[in-house]
Amino acid sequence: MEIVGIDPGNEEVKYASRFGIVKFKSAIGEYRNRHIESSHGKDDMIFEFNGRKGFAGTLALAESEFGGSLMVDSKAHEDTKIRVLLALHHLPGTTYQIVVGQPIKKHIP
Repeated sequence: MEIVGIDPGNEEVKYASRFGIVKFKSAIGEYRNRHIESSHGKDDMIFEFNGRKGFAGTLALAESEFGGSLMVDSKAHEDTKIRVLLALHHLPGTTYQIVVGQPIKKHIP
């Protein structure tokens, strides 16, 4: 079991594990078919989660009309789940113990 510390921030997702510390752009945007698939940066990602497909990282910033981050008081929303899963996707293994920095007063069911 890997222990991973994850900060799914609005600007960057940062995670730390025994493999080191990694950061990537946290932007999330809508998916669309692209005729020319060019790379916009090392953070280019495509995800599919709960029936939602989209771009993430530098790809969302460059290719999504609504790519960016939600500005809300709590990180307890679906974009945060997606950011955490994208961080875990970068790591080897399949079982994790996750540590996050969300203040306890912000936790909601």
